[in-house]
Amino acid sequence: MKYSILFFLVSYMGLSGWAQADTSFNIWMWTTGKHYLHDGQTLKNYGFTLGIGTPTIPGPVLRVKQGQKVQLDVRNQSQGAPHTIHLHGLDADQNNDGVPLTSWDIKHKETKAYEFVAEHPGTYLYHCHVASVIHVQLGMYGSIIVEPTANEAAPGYFYGRDFNLLISEADKSWFDNKPIHSTGDSVHALFSIPAYEPDYFFVNGQGQQQIDSLIMRPDENVFLRLSNVGYFENLVKFPSSLSVRLISSDGRPLPNKTIIDSLYIGAGERYGVMLSPIGKSTGSIEIQYLHMFTGNRVQSEFVPYGWDESLGIETTSIYDGFQVYPNPVIDKVHISYKTDGPYQVNIIDLAGKILNSDFSIEKNEIIMDLSSHKPGVYSLQIMQNDKVVYTNSIIKM
Repeated sequence: MKYSILFFLVSYMGLSGWAQADTSFNIWMWTTGKHYLHDGQTLKNYGFTLGIGTPTIPGPVLRVKQGQKVQLDVRNQSQGAPHTIHLHGLDADQNNDGVPLTSWDIKHKETKAYEFVAEHPGTYLYHCHVASVIHVQLGMYGSIIVEPTANEAAPGYFYGRDFNLLISEADKSWFDNKPIHSTGDSVHALFSIPAYEPDYFFVNGQGQQQIDSLIMRPDENVFLRLSNVGYFENLVKFPSSLSVRLISSDGRPLPNKTIIDSLYIGAGERYGVMLSPIGKSTGSIEIQYLHMFTGNRVQSEFVPYGWDESLGIETTSIYDGFQVYPNPVIDKVHISYKTDGPYQVNIIDLAGKILNSDFSIEKNEIIMDLSSHKPGVYSLQIMQNDKVVYTNSIIKM
């Protein structure tokens, strides 16, 4: 009896600790999807949904904030196949990492919860780790994005908006002849699979004319998240007009923020790059798919990009009450605030350099003189007690 009571107390304490999750997702697993391709063909895919629905390739993007406690309530409705969710790249404990042998699996019609703390901002993946070569290929994958508290890809590198590109490929013969699990199969069941020769190539599950355009303002930094969940390596080629800087790798900032025009991305890797468009350029980013054995280019997909000045300038604030005007500005920009400081105000250029700017302080207002700065887009950063509390893009005319 003592052991039963002790077990109950430990279990109750563990559950109550996560009853205060900051955000949660209700994820369902399926093997009954139907994914439409650019040529009118379909794939009978596996996949994830938020609640009851039809699984998509990829699964839904899960966006959380840095520092949040996250809970994934996962239901297996997959007609017999056991599954897990592996949190690829996240600092999850062993029990919540979804790897067979060291974690638990979710059997047909079971519901279990994964829990983690989103400590580090970055781009991560989630995918099934049961017969993962098959289940990932059949569509059981998606992106987890841990957003920073401010729109800062790395210290001093601010962005106005971000885009997520999840790259993969598909061999239709695997979908047409996929192995069928029975309810009694274990996570270690063996299956025969055909040679891997993909004939469809995806960006966010879409190919060719289906691929969405990246629409941005011509006067802002854009953070582009790139992940490869396929089995081929990718070579991404950027037009020079985007002025691309490599910022992060696998969810961590890089020590040197290098200007690049191309980037290799291996299976399971994630990168973050900053786009600083030069003028109102249009074009496309080329993504090459390289054969896993020969390294030769098998296919290219193109991600179009363009601009729209009507898009709002993104503002990030964890404190209410800041107002910046005028914006665009010719000489002096006014920053009013409702909550007393002191505040540290930084003006940062596209290279991430903090610029010297004259300023004056009046009642609940800071006036920054930008007349000596060249026309262009700058980041405004307001800090209090060494913590960023507000960021905004400022256009200097």
